[in-house]
Amino acid sequence: MFEPAFRVTQSTVQLSAARPVAVKEIPALNRTIAPHDHDYFEFTVVVAGHGTHLTEGTANPLTRGSVLLLAPEEVHGYQLEPGEQLHLWNIYYLAEWLLVDLPLLWREPLLVDLFLAQELFPNSRRGRIPEFRLGEDELQAALDELAAIQLELASTIPSLIYLKSCFLKFLIQLTRAYCRRQERPQNLLFRKDVWRIIQRIDEIVQRNDRFDPGEEIRRLGITRDHGARLFREATGRSPMEYYQERRIQQACFRLLDPRSNLTEIALDLRFSDSAHFSRLFRKHRGISPSQYRVRYQAGEGA
Repeated sequence: MFEPAFRVTQSTVQLSAARPVAVKEIPALNRTIAPHDHDYFEFTVVVAGHGTHLTEGTANPLTRGSVLLLAPEEVHGYQLEPGEQLHLWNIYYLAEWLLVDLPLLWREPLLVDLFLAQELFPNSRRGRIPEFRLGEDELQAALDELAAIQLELASTIPSLIYLKSCFLKFLIQLTRAYCRRQERPQNLLFRKDVWRIIQRIDEIVQRNDRFDPGEEIRRLGITRDHGARLFREATGRSPMEYYQERRIQQACFRLLDPRSNLTEIALDLRFSDSAHFSRLFRKHRGISPSQYRVRYQAGEGA
């Protein structure tokens, strides 16, 4: 069994409301790294060198231009033989920072499939995120964006608009590079009817409306029981469970703003009161809304 020897956590990555993305350059990795996992998504871009990337049941060679996309809790490691060395960039981010823009991100083919699906549907029956390689021009364009992000993060008060713009451009570059290597790029996840239900729920969440699963599924021309069954088989969640998770993700984004009031967030997102909001938030995130705010306002571990 491929078990993690350690986990990369918030205390190492240090994400925060002011810096919801982190880029870390490792210019000279020269030793084997034991299997480990992460609290956050990790993207790795190989700049130079050779080595082997290990996941359960796989051992793939790494070279210049290799891209690794690791979901939270996905276990992996690096094997380097004597004399081997890797120059890497590791990238981490708060998913809720992007998920607030989910309806827009759906429009970029495969971006959500590659970079956000595991956050949205952790129980879906999908394979691990694929590995692929960038060509020289693609690699240079990606490194330019990472350098811009790194420079902005060094500012006393980084611009969140600038950071998000650069980071989304970086994700789009990776997505398009991945698509160019597929004979027939297509959604990695779900059939059409499931997508329609997902998109309908996201529209409702964006408007802060109440959600009646049966009524909304019927409005799409799908019978309630058939639609609910398809949705659970594909995502591992019921439509209502997905709706609740999307509300919590919206709340997470709102909590990153220190000016927002907990009661206002609860009422805006149509929770019955702040106590109901806190109970559901703890159920989904394992900590209270206040603890979540403290963690990412301070940029420290819980």
